[in-house]
Amino acid sequence: MAYGLETYSATGQLRVGKQSRLVRYVATYTGTISSASVNITVPNLVDDGTWGIVCSATDQGSNTFIGAYLYNGYFQIVSDYPAESFDYQVAIFRS
Repeated sequence: MAYGLETYSATGQLRVGKQSRLVRYVATYTGTISSASVNITVPNLVDDGTWGIVCSATDQGSNTFIGAYLYNGYFQIVSDYPAESFDYQVAIFRS
């Protein structure tokens, strides 16, 4: 028999069951990227499919790409236009 907390709506429908994978917020990182890439260390970060990352940047030109990639122990922010500086904000999540 499996154990776990299940949550039901007022009408009796299962909302969160023992098979659900809830996402929780872990941290936010902000900074400025002024080169092609920057690496940011995150304790206990593992590239195992249970971590997620959302990246946004301000002052991007219309043809600029800012990407964020997860690795074991750190994430990397990459800019395809390193001639300019961009402020970034990254949110880390885990399920």
